[in-house]
Formats: sequence, structure tokens, C-alpha cells
Amino acid sequence: MPQTAKVQQSIAVSLKYEVVLQPLKGEKNVMSIVVTLSPELEALLRDRAARQGQDVSFVASELLASILQAKEQDLEEAIEGIQQGLDDFQAGKFRSFEDFTEEQRQKYNLSAD
Repeated sequence: MPQTAKVQQSIAVSLKYEVVLQPLKGEKNVMSIVVTLSPELEALLRDRAARQGQDVSFVASELLASILQAKEQDLEEAIEGIQQGLDDFQAGKFRSFEDFTEEQRQKYNLSAD
């Protein structure tokens, strides 16, 4: 999986707790976005930045990149799992629903009713 490029952006917080992500000076081909944060979320972001000794913009950018990478990895793993199931099915590696339910009943001590 190709690494998602980290977004370099600066953040300005208005009195409405609105976060504005804008490109740093000299950066090209980057996106500017506005994110509205609740006061609680803003406090969490500022607290994390302070604990890490980092600028709020850097922490927000890192968090966003981390979330996007995790979501992409989850999607790829789900697709791989589905493909493996399809491959197994085509290769005749499957069992009946009855066998599956009986295994689950035994595994979790469920009644047959």
C-alpha cells in the first residue's frame, strides 16, 4: 500500500471553534478546508499539541493523516478477506450453513431451538 502523503497545513481557530486548515507558505497543490470543532474537541486537540510540544496545526495534520491511513488499511484488509473467501469458495473450500451453525452452537453453548 502506498504511504499517504502527510498534509502540511496551518490551523487558525476562530471564536466559533472553527478550525481552518490552509497551506503553509511556499506549499503548492494542497487543500484548504474548514473544520468546525466543538469546544471539547478543540480542548482535546490543544491539550494533545501541548503535551507533545507541537504546534496545533502539526498535530491536527498528523491525526488526519493517521486516520486516513488506518481507514485505507482497513478497507484493503476487508477486500483481501472477501477475495480470500471467494477464492476458497471457488476452490471448493467451504462448508454448509448447517455445519457452521452447529459449530457456533457448540462454541458458544447455544441451544438448538
